[in-house]
Amino acid sequence: MNSKHQTLLGTKANTLARLSAILQKGQILPLLSFTYSQWRRSSVEVLNRLRAKEWAGDQLIVRSSRLLEDSEGKSQAGAYKSIRGVLGPQAVASAVETVFDSYGRAAARDQVLIQPELLNMAASGVACLCDPSTGAPYRVVNWTTQPQEGSVTAGDAPSMHTWYLASYHTRLRPRDSSLKSLVGVMDELQRVLGHDRIEMEFGISADGRVIVFQVRALPPPPRTFLNSHRRILRQIEKKIVTAQVASPPTLGNTTCFGVMPDWNPAEMIGIRPKPLALSLYRDLVTDSIWSQARHIYGYRDMRNVPLLAEFSGLPYIDVRASFTSFVPKTLDDKIAWRLVAYYLEKLRTQPHLHDKVEFEIVLSCYDLTITEQLSVLAEYGFNSRERAAIRASLFILTERIVRGIGTWRDDLVRVQMLQKRRFLPAYRRNDQPNYVNAMLRDCAAYGTLPFAGLARAGFIAVQMLNSLVIKGALSSEDRIAFLGSVDAVVSALQRDFCTLPRHAFLKKYGHLRPGTYDILSPRYDEAPERYFNWTRAGEPRDHQPRYHISAQTTRAINSLLRHHNFSFRAPELLQFVRQAIRGREWAKFEFTRNLSDALTGIKRLGEQYGLTSEEMSYVDIGTIKSLRKRRTEVAANLRSAVARGKHAYSRTCITILPSLIFQPEDVWAFETMQTEPNFITQMNVTAPVANIDRHDAPEHKIAVVLSADPGYDWLFSRQILGLVTAYGGANSHMAIRALELGIPAVTGVGESRYSQLSKALAIEIDGTNHIVRALE
Repeated sequence: MNSKHQTLLGTKANTLARLSAILQKGQILPLLSFTYSQWRRSSVEVLNRLRAKEWAGDQLIVRSSRLLEDSEGKSQAGAYKSIRGVLGPQAVASAVETVFDSYGRAAARDQVLIQPELLNMAASGVACLCDPSTGAPYRVVNWTTQPQEGSVTAGDAPSMHTWYLASYHTRLRPRDSSLKSLVGVMDELQRVLGHDRIEMEFGISADGRVIVFQVRALPPPPRTFLNSHRRILRQIEKKIVTAQVASPPTLGNTTCFGVMPDWNPAEMIGIRPKPLALSLYRDLVTDSIWSQARHIYGYRDMRNVPLLAEFSGLPYIDVRASFTSFVPKTLDDKIAWRLVAYYLEKLRTQPHLHDKVEFEIVLSCYDLTITEQLSVLAEYGFNSRERAAIRASLFILTERIVRGIGTWRDDLVRVQMLQKRRFLPAYRRNDQPNYVNAMLRDCAAYGTLPFAGLARAGFIAVQMLNSLVIKGALSSEDRIAFLGSVDAVVSALQRDFCTLPRHAFLKKYGHLRPGTYDILSPRYDEAPERYFNWTRAGEPRDHQPRYHISAQTTRAINSLLRHHNFSFRAPELLQFVRQAIRGREWAKFEFTRNLSDALTGIKRLGEQYGLTSEEMSYVDIGTIKSLRKRRTEVAANLRSAVARGKHAYSRTCITILPSLIFQPEDVWAFETMQTEPNFITQMNVTAPVANIDRHDAPEHKIAVVLSADPGYDWLFSRQILGLVTAYGGANSHMAIRALELGIPAVTGVGESRYSQLSKALAIEIDGTNHIVRALE
């Protein structure tokens, strides 16, 4: 710590007093501070000192300034009381007592700070001169335009916004005009204090002045070199510039990148996966499997076009490739081009739809609301001939998929083959590299490939079911009853947990793990006590009876299907919906067995050469697949791969990018997105919070978890009352499970909101009015 830092930073009151004589761009309101011993010795003298201030008659704020409150590495922002709206000596005395009481046992040198209260603020928030988690060179501003001083640090501010700026980039400023002068104040603070490990609480006055409420030191983070960080962002910027040109067979003149559209890497592997997890996801899904499956199902040929781009190890979906892949292959090229351009423009103007593109943006199938959906295209210049062509191409595709011609029926057969192939000689465990290769080879050909197809069929099934409700042929109650009668994997897991002996249950479900692609995520059979409470198994949940469609409902559905010229009728359609949803979950269950066993094989391979699971998480799967040499060479190759992976991941950890990247400039500065969460069921619940990533017990609580990965199915055996996830769409695995089981859930609340909710004592979910809020 340099001498300048030692001299200027102290208690909240002392720091503000020292900086008030130095800062030119930021303003500190006049203040009076005193110690606990001074107050106890003569509160009258302190109040007399206050009366002598010309601002003593203003509305005041009485603030905490405890010795331990802002010591380096021990900030307790928001831990102690501050009293606003204080007028008159008697009110001041009462407020001072209240603040000192909030310290518990106040020390003699603990302080209280009194200032005029800043009224009618345009904004307030907290600004960090570096990323507080990693020390990376970013200016990070959290603010609200519905402000109260302290509300951001206390975690109860409404309408929170977050803005990032690479600190060495001098041209870019926040779009919010009220914050444009803030960056200059942050730069000044760094010059004055000599480093960037600083956090500042601020307000913006009605006339645009930056008022500094508090300055405190952040814990010393790992050192980040500016030039190295600048090179990382320049490389990413170049990749984005290169990608934003026409690039057949993708359609459209430009593209954007997102972490949540389509195959949603934020949900499946996280926004900063280790190299092994990222390479497995690419190998098993996003390099080629995704496009093979869509081509089989009748969509445009995108084979050999990768879906996922990585920027310094951060995984992003190439949205143009995704949108192109949802175009039926029978559609005319010119119309298809315009359609993809329309999708991209709609996402650009409505970015909050990034986790709902298949529901809200893309036309990927023909459902019974197709006329209404196509009418929207007329507003964007698609003429009647073009709309008719789109309608016809979607009809051909959907008719074929529902009837199962060369699609989901064949995929179910492929999954059956995966089960049988596990007994082949190639699956011998004594040769770990070959064992892992065999597991993953079959996982792709007979696991993720049919799963990708069944996932598409499952989406269409849900779309068709929802459109029946919208058209009045099926009631919402019937829809829920039908979905509840689909005996999918999670229903069986709950039933088996209550009825099977422990060893039999783990033999059947032990391969599951919350992080499907993550070697560091323990399997159910590796840490059963973490996932299951064997002493409270309880009675099995009543199995939903098979849904029996009424004659009246059958007639209504058949009338709609005839009107749209489909060749199938209600029984065949509902059978498709049931088979597609059940098949999707079964395929996921089976392919994750191969993948999980492969991860176990990789773990054992590392152990043979003295490497931990943590070290193996940095090894790219391509390295493991290529191991064919002598033992000494294998050891050297693995250790070299670990070193490369650790170096690459260190770059990943200091790179921060937005959820959606539309232009190269977004690499350097961006505001995080205000997401619209997905409310699953219209049920309501208020209950305590169980932070699952912190290993809280979830019984009779609302489970809060980062992603909606299928490995979290164990939660549904633990009598949870509700579910909240940071990532995941309305059609994500956990959303479908919650809907089937009738559990109130909110998926995809976003990182900022998730952070607030996960720290709350309790949460209220109002599924009817689409409200989720933290309760203190």
